[in-house]
Amino acid sequence: DGTWSFTEEAKTKIDNTGFKQIYSDSILKYLECFSPAFEKAKATSEFEFILSLLRIHKEFQDVGWDPYETTLQLIPRMVSLYQKAESFETERDLQLWIYGHIVEASEPYEILMNMVRVARGLRFNTVCFPPKKWGAIQPSPGKKIQLLKEEASAANLPKITFPLEEIWNGNLRNAIFHSDYSIAGDEIRTMRLKAPGSYEMIRYSHEQIMTYVNKALAYYDALEKIYRLNIGLYKEPMQIDVHPGYSKS
Repeated sequence: DGTWSFTEEAKTKIDNTGFKQIYSDSILKYLECFSPAFEKAKATSEFEFILSLLRIHKEFQDVGWDPYETTLQLIPRMVSLYQKAESFETERDLQLWIYGHIVEASEPYEILMNMVRVARGLRFNTVCFPPKKWGAIQPSPGKKIQLLKEEASAANLPKITFPLEEIWNGNLRNAIFHSDYSIAGDEIRTMRLKAPGSYEMIRYSHEQIMTYVNKALAYYDALEKIYRLNIGLYKEPMQIDVHPGYSKS
């Protein structure tokens, strides 16, 4: 019925101590946000749905050129590193880096946008978020979330951006990637320029940072699980109809 829950067996293995409760609660909510888009895309055009799972963005793309595969392998390793950190500052720096990498990673936005597009009856797009000028930088995550939200509304899939809206904080992202933050006790502090000579002093508490980090990890894991689950549906060779616009011959 679209509701996700942990099995009784899984419940015995879940560590809900401290901030880990935020993660386990969030991953179920996020799975419920993502799964309808995958289901609707498959029902609308299985051919375009499979293209969206394959994610071939360039005709010359070969093995070793997929950043998402690197991200899928990298995040668990980084989590393992910060769990072994010998100082609070090292742990916090690694947590912030993980948060920044997750919100910046381009391919998850492409996957979600393509699922929404296919659910609307549109085609798989090799570049869903093109820069204003080729060779320039991509739109910011905040802009991507806005564009995805507009497309999701048209597809009647309004929940798909809920996880992204929960984890996105543009000021925190900028502070991390511009090395513009300081650690004071268990706080993260940064100054935002509002006008020439005028700064806004921003403090993030330990609770706020741990909430952002755990929800970002839940978003990363929820999308990875729903993505792999749908790939796993194809266990045997099968024949499907191509999209009517795929070939005129």
